[in-house]
Amino acid sequence: VLRQLPAQQELATNLHMIGYLALVWYERNSSGTAGWYARLRARLTWLAVVLHMLFIAGLIARNGG
Repeated sequence: VLRQLPAQQELATNLHMIGYLALVWYERNSSGTAGWYARLRARLTWLAVVLHMLFIAGLIARNGG
């Protein structure tokens, strides 16, 4: 499986993006995180998701749609 993921960049990128979202969801539902940290983490995660989407769009454009 690990050898196939680099060949399937879109799949690997989507799985990585889903991991970021799952981590934010977990951190928001756990107690003990300060409000400022949750906001910071949410902003960083949304930035990471947007960058992942741009990367996938670049891969699609490079490969001819």
